Amino acid sequence: MDKQLFSKWIARACALLMIGASVLGVSPAAHAATEAPTSDVDAYVLADFDTGEILLSKDADKRLEPASTTKLMTALLLVENKSDLSEKVTVGAEVNPFPKGSSLMGLEEHETLSLMDLLYGAMLPSGNDAAAAIAVAVGGDMDHFIEMMNQRAQELGMTGTHYVNPHGLTTREEDEEHYTTAADMRLLTIAALSNETIAKVLKTPSYQTSPTNKHPNGFALQTTNKLISEKENDQQYNYRYAIGGKTGVTTAAGGCLCAAAEKGDRKLVAVILGDHSLKGTQKYYKRWTDSAAFFDYGFTLQRVDLTEKVKAVSLTGTPPGSEKDVQLVPQYDTDAIAKWVDSDTAATLGAADAQVTASIEWDESLASPAPEGNVLGQVVYKIGDTEIYRCNVTQKVEAKQTPASDGEGGANVFLIILLVVVGLLLLLLILRMVLVAQQRKRARMRRRSRYLDEGPRRNNLRGRRLPDPYDLGRQRDRHHRYR
Repeated sequence: MDKQLFSKWIARACALLMIGASVLGVSPAAHAATEAPTSDVDAYVLADFDTGEILLSKDADKRLEPASTTKLMTALLLVENKSDLSEKVTVGAEVNPFPKGSSLMGLEEHETLSLMDLLYGAMLPSGNDAAAAIAVAVGGDMDHFIEMMNQRAQELGMTGTHYVNPHGLTTREEDEEHYTTAADMRLLTIAALSNETIAKVLKTPSYQTSPTNKHPNGFALQTTNKLISEKENDQQYNYRYAIGGKTGVTTAAGGCLCAAAEKGDRKLVAVILGDHSLKGTQKYYKRWTDSAAFFDYGFTLQRVDLTEKVKAVSLTGTPPGSEKDVQLVPQYDTDAIAKWVDSDTAATLGAADAQVTASIEWDESLASPAPEGNVLGQVVYKIGDTEIYRCNVTQKVEAKQTPASDGEGGANVFLIILLVVVGLLLLLLILRMVLVAQQRKRARMRRRSRYLDEGPRRNNLRGRRLPDPYDLGRQRDRHHRYR
């Protein structure tokens, strides 16, 4: 065949294959694993909404300022402590001490409005004044409400969080005392959006409040969340699967975002702290673009539960400084061991014949041999080349009988002697009872034998009265007296 004709034939065949692939919606890289996105913000977390499992993270436990994402806790305490959000409250001086440049709802002292309007005012425009008014309405005073915030944070497992105010606008003196972590904000976001009222508020792009005694036309509120904003300039950052979230910005904290998205039956949470990006006049824009990239990636993942396969692996090994294998105990930090992966990897990991292997990364810095119970290192579980789980590992501690102390030994000997003495006394008592019983039995038998022997004599004397020995004695006395 002519080489030129053959080349043309190959080119046409390739073109037809590409056209067919495009018609079927299949790209050459369709089955390649999706590469996980990254970000240069200070910290981030992408998590599954239903399980709370972290799918992506960077410095998830690093202490950072939360800015106005603090208001998620304020909103949560409001709906948990006030059953009727139509209740009217009159705000006081707590709405005054905020600079005009900060985010405000626009409340005035002695203004009366509903708790629901305050909630929208704190969430959509991120009003610091609305958050302060909620704090006083719920807690009675600011200090008590802050105590409630910190207590609720501990209840949610937010161990890296501490609050000093209900809004997140801190002074320089407060900066080091008002902090959180991306991992903690994941927990708070899930808790807040699990409440139907908060979820509805955070999903709302704009809201008109009722008239008040200070504002006859009420307040026209717009969200600061560009993922759902209806403002023309914000629509470039809209994300079609977004279902709400809370923003925050301060110079020290940078841009912050706690957002959620839903696609089909999957819900995800993205937390971004410390976005310091700047492009022209656009500040803190990466929290929008990066969160959208996180969500897109997260929706491609599938969850494979590998708990049974991992926990079925028996571990032995020779710790540093030891000369023999010992039984090892993995310190699982979760009841369910799952891996979020792309669809192809999920099929590989979840296959019935997928074998889990385990290797130990020993801690060489430990003393040799390491004391029992010490963490010896980490066990790394893999299926093929894919790491699926890792955790600390310790040596199995064999149960040992603790030898009795001298005092305990003396007490035991005394108890044994006492038991022996009591046993002997009981035995002697039983023997005495047996002997007494036998004596009584022999006495009864003698009386019966005598009775049987005297039978004929009683018959011969029948009808005759035998002399009374006492009468005979008296007769002798009379005889001697009158003789």
